[in-house]
Amino acid sequence: MTHTIQFRRGRAKVEFDLPDLPFAGNAFIPSMAVIPLVQDSSDEATPIVCVGDHVREGQLIARGSVPVHASIPGVVSAFRRIPLPNGSIGEAAVISLRGSFSITGRKSANNDWRSIPPGDVCKIADERGVVNSFEGAHSLAKDIRRARAIEKPVLVCRLFDSDPTSPVESLTLKECGPSVWNGFGILAAAMKAHAIVLAFEEGSASAVPAEDTLRGLFGEARVSAISVKPRYPGGSAYRLSKLIRERVSDLSLSNAVFCDAVTALATYEAVVRDLPSITMNVLVAGSAIATPRFLRVRTGTLIGDIIDECGGFRSSPARIIVNGLIRGTALYDLDTPITRYTRSLHVMDKDSCPSFTVQSCTHCGACLGVCPSRLDPIGTVVAVRNRSLGVRDIQSIHACEQCGCCSMVCPARIPIHHEIAVGRQLLKEGAQRD
Repeated sequence: MTHTIQFRRGRAKVEFDLPDLPFAGNAFIPSMAVIPLVQDSSDEATPIVCVGDHVREGQLIARGSVPVHASIPGVVSAFRRIPLPNGSIGEAAVISLRGSFSITGRKSANNDWRSIPPGDVCKIADERGVVNSFEGAHSLAKDIRRARAIEKPVLVCRLFDSDPTSPVESLTLKECGPSVWNGFGILAAAMKAHAIVLAFEEGSASAVPAEDTLRGLFGEARVSAISVKPRYPGGSAYRLSKLIRERVSDLSLSNAVFCDAVTALATYEAVVRDLPSITMNVLVAGSAIATPRFLRVRTGTLIGDIIDECGGFRSSPARIIVNGLIRGTALYDLDTPITRYTRSLHVMDKDSCPSFTVQSCTHCGACLGVCPSRLDPIGTVVAVRNRSLGVRDIQSIHACEQCGCCSMVCPARIPIHHEIAVGRQLLKEGAQRD
């Protein structure tokens, strides 16, 4: 099925193909799991197991801002540095499958989340390694603690996909609706939310439950439902905050917690089912994949194994793009593992994603015309490349939404938003040195 992306600014449109996929169930359990010791946006983690140790399914294997657990039982055979789905290199524990399962095949818990004290919910989310994947990946427990420290906290629940080419949020909501909504309820109770905002895409009001259901989930908290026009980008914290201030002007969003269906499902499984975060819903699609599928995959499963489960390559692959065609990262190593921030794999052939050479800027102005923040994207890139960041360039880097619209329309194929991200990293490193 062909879909069209209408950008927020300009007349440019992008078309892409994506089949309507039902949930295919659990992926095969890997015989070897390569589990990165960092599963979020931080860069620090300490392993607490050694080579030769036997680990149980769900056992804690590394401590960091988000704890990391073994996704399979077995023996730690090695630690190695590997490519990660976000394009970086990181340390990972290699676990060879061995022994019995302590979670799989056994009846899981069914805790009544309404009877669990809010402070305990935060502790459970921390211990189970729940990640808030709304933008990037970071500790959900930190979000809850921050919200509990302020007066009248607000929870914003996004009910649509931030990247339409990677519809994992909407697929998860469709497949696991009751669990997702209970997850939102758990979050609202844990942070003692004064108000809840439900953001749904225009034309899909049916995504919002009936009023009595909402009252059962959120109690006496104020609930507001707002529609978002189907234009990209529309689901970022910045865009949603701007829209909420226009529609619900009396709410303070200074420390609001933003979350999505994927985060809500992980919260439900941790609190109600008492499960560590060791699985992810992953969409596998693209012109070069034999059988597109929507699967439940264990962290540490190699991308090559997932492709094999989907029937392998239908044609020679040109690129494998992780987490969407707009802002995703291209990978060339099938030994890259699934992490908690992996949502989709697009396996593209040469016809749909031909080889290209990055050329010099032609000064066509396409990036200027499409930028939703009305920046000068290529001008900022030049400053980053020359390492000559002025005040205006720094302001542009901070204002950039990293939506990728500029890169999508650039005829010279310059990865503009990725290069601006390099500038953001330079500023971060400079601040740390200072």
